Amino acid sequence: MGLEGWQAELSSLKKLHHTNIIRFFGAIYNPSPVTYCLVLEYCSGGDLSEALVHNTPPNFFTTVSSGVANALYYLHKLDFLHRDIKPGNVLISGDLTSGSFVAKLTDFGLAVRVQNTSQNDKNLTAETGTYRYMAPEVIRHEQYDYAADIFSFALVMWEIITREKPFASKSQIEAAAAVAIEGKRPPFPNDAPPPVKELIESCWAEKPSDRMKVEDIIKSVEDLANDVAAQQWLSHPAGHQVYTSQDTFVFNAPPANIPPNNKVQKKKRLSSLFRKKD
Repeated sequence: MGLEGWQAELSSLKKLHHTNIIRFFGAIYNPSPVTYCLVLEYCSGGDLSEALVHNTPPNFFTTVSSGVANALYYLHKLDFLHRDIKPGNVLISGDLTSGSFVAKLTDFGLAVRVQNTSQNDKNLTAETGTYRYMAPEVIRHEQYDYAADIFSFALVMWEIITREKPFASKSQIEAAAAVAIEGKRPPFPNDAPPPVKELIESCWAEKPSDRMKVEDIIKSVEDLANDVAAQQWLSHPAGHQVYTSQDTFVFNAPPANIPPNNKVQKKKRLSSLFRKKD
């Protein structure tokens, strides 16, 4: 995003003060050589995608999910959409070994503040974010709102329990097409507890209006923390992988008006949706 992204992130961070959002200390501008910097708090645990490569403590899922959900609740109350929720934009502050850590949302270069998401705002129809975690309505250039962040968050929760990228064998654009055109979602481990599946499935529903509200997500994660069976399953230090050498996907919603065997129509629809390379 260059200078535009720097300015957008600076504008957003100046207004945000929350435990689960990266703390902003200041900005640096130097005219020669031209330099733009943001000074942010240091998070010793790196980002979530790095943490998922290693074994994690028993409270990892609930702590991270609760932290991100609380950050989203705060953002949405202030009329902010993050628009790029993904593991790389969640930082870990604290000691993972002891389980004493905090999850913090970062990277507000794509964030936008809106007063009324029902208005025909071009910022809320633009293809914005990271394809692999993007909500179907965003991919299809349809009007979207806060529920787009919830969809992306669902994929982050799925990745925490599986330690795998959604649609891992597919490119970013192929993954987005699977979601937006074919109505597909990543599969769950066979032994996933029903409350865990229900939480994630309710967050990645096809219709934005059917997705869980942030305050309900917070409550559901709290319930999982108190569910002995679910917590035992979630506490596995290496997660529960689902992908093998052959792709497996599950349908969560009907395809977006694309006949399953009509490859020509599907190819045309793909070219109309995606305007940039992977």
